[in-house]
Amino acid sequence: MRVESVGERVTFHGIEISDGDLLAIDDDGMAVVPQAHEQEVLSLARERATAESDVLADLLAGETLSSVWERYRIL
Repeated sequence: MRVESVGERVTFHGIEISDGDLLAIDDDGMAVVPQAHEQEVLSLARERATAESDVLADLLAGETLSSVWERYRIL
């Protein structure tokens, strides 16, 4: 592998990625969050993770899927 440049915008499968953008990559794919939206996206992701933890706790405590769905609207 050879480094040709650092800190420049690149295009990967039609998606532009700029220096400072947030990348999330796993077996299912890749998400690019522009730096200008990073804090908002991370805040929403934390809220979602907290809600999903609450959902799991309620289900493990014996709540029904329908009651958990009505409360959180996520499963």
